[in-house]
Amino acid sequence: MCFLIGLSGCHARKSTSSESGGQRLLSEKKDIALKHLLIKATTEKVLGNYEEAEKIYLECLNLDAKSAVTHFELSGIYLFKRSEEKAIEHAEKAVTHNPNNGWYKTNLAVIYQESKLYEKAEVLYKELITLFPERSEYHFTLAEAYLYQGKTKEALEVYDAIEKILGPSTDLIIHKHKLYLSLGEGEKAIAEIQKLIDQDPANIGFYGLLADLYENEGNDSKALEIYNKIVKIDPSNGTVHLSLYEYYRYHGNQDKALSELTLAFENSTVDIDTKMQIMLQFFTNSERNEKVKAQGYGLADILIDVHANEAKSFSIYGDFLSRDGKLKEALQMFKKAAGLDSGKFPIWSQIVFLESDLKEFELLEKDTQSALEVFPTHPTFYFFNGIANIQLKNYDKAIESLLAGKEMVFDNAQLQAEFYQYLGDAYHAKKEHVKSDESYDRSLEFNRYNPYVLNNYSYYLSQRKEKLALAETMAKEANNQVPDSPNFIDTYGWVLFLKGNFQEAETLLKKAISLSASPNGTILEHFGDVLFKLNKIEEAIISWQKAKETGGASQLIEEKILKKYYIEPTIE
Repeated sequence: MCFLIGLSGCHARKSTSSESGGQRLLSEKKDIALKHLLIKATTEKVLGNYEEAEKIYLECLNLDAKSAVTHFELSGIYLFKRSEEKAIEHAEKAVTHNPNNGWYKTNLAVIYQESKLYEKAEVLYKELITLFPERSEYHFTLAEAYLYQGKTKEALEVYDAIEKILGPSTDLIIHKHKLYLSLGEGEKAIAEIQKLIDQDPANIGFYGLLADLYENEGNDSKALEIYNKIVKIDPSNGTVHLSLYEYYRYHGNQDKALSELTLAFENSTVDIDTKMQIMLQFFTNSERNEKVKAQGYGLADILIDVHANEAKSFSIYGDFLSRDGKLKEALQMFKKAAGLDSGKFPIWSQIVFLESDLKEFELLEKDTQSALEVFPTHPTFYFFNGIANIQLKNYDKAIESLLAGKEMVFDNAQLQAEFYQYLGDAYHAKKEHVKSDESYDRSLEFNRYNPYVLNNYSYYLSQRKEKLALAETMAKEANNQVPDSPNFIDTYGWVLFLKGNFQEAETLLKKAISLSASPNGTILEHFGDVLFKLNKIEEAIISWQKAKETGGASQLIEEKILKKYYIEPTIE
């Protein structure tokens, strides 16, 4: 029995040479198959076929569940697919199966950091620094992990270690300076900037940082000393004059502040955008302050001299002039701006608004065409082109522009209403009354309380003696919207006159005359017509005579005076 057991035991512990060779052969085949699959998977990954690559890598794990490289590659794929849990799982297994591979540890640390597992990342970076103390990138990432955890002091210690490895660098010192500031350790922040100055004493930017730091620390005299030092080192430095402007302004010395600001504005190295920000402050603050306004204009003069090729210089000057009612001068500034940069909508917009206000309709027609070459889909320029052509009596051109422009208006009922309003005016001028009425109706659909449309539509209906009930309703509403307009009251009174309501018409037309500093011929003629119907013949003739003298009355006025009789106007 003992012999059998011993024999059995011996048999269990030993194998024949043929069996051992078979196992080695099987292991080699497995390794070859694994390598083949890894190459295939990596090829798919390089080609961007991540789904296929994932499947093949998982086949690799079926051959060898402890393949560190396979776990490493899978972690990358899962990280790309934003499957953080799987990415971490495989990255951890890669490190477990090959703990001395720095790439695998780095990969895991990065995934921890991206997954906001900063404490775990911190542990790994410390291990990597122990393995590779000369590798500064691990120090940087450890510092980053500390900062994510709010461990600013620990991060600073790491930056000190980096400085010993690499020597002082501008980026590193600036970073340390910011961290000291975040800790409220101003003196240490100043010491860091002083390092930069010692390292590169000709760099003006470092002095500027130092001056700012002294100001933040409340050491104003030291800050001023540094600013003046910059001026001595580099008298042509415009930026320091801006800093001195802010310094003196903050300390209430407005005269010195303006002097420094003038020097900065006279310096072409200070960019136009910085100056524009300051000009906008002056624009806001000068509206009710004549002294500041004069200073603003002085700076604007410098701006167009120093930056004569910048549209912004002329446009901000135009803004000042336009605000202060100097419309012709403002228009010239905006035109110069457009000549320098024709692609700015606000500049063209100011040009057409000013030309409209100045009633420069020939210019308006020409410049809206120029604007439309740059902005062919913007309704504003079609709108003003239409207005210009109406005033120039080019009604067909006006209608063409207004019809085209209204199709480009979206989500703006008010603008749609105005397009139809002026279409109504243009069609009326052409005596196309059906289209005119349709346009006014459409305008009122977008804005039913527009007093100008209500008044004009009402008056034109009264001229044709059509829809007088509607005309009365609209005239009444127009007067509700604008109670003391002589022209609106005249329209209302005239509609009532045509409806035979002479007493109320007289009351309204008297009011229209009393509200007018100098009543126009139309109102005076209408008043005479009403008086005649009320059998106040002498008073009617006097009113007609005044209408003739004033101008603006109808062609029938002389005949009315001569015949001393009311004459019905011809329906157009």
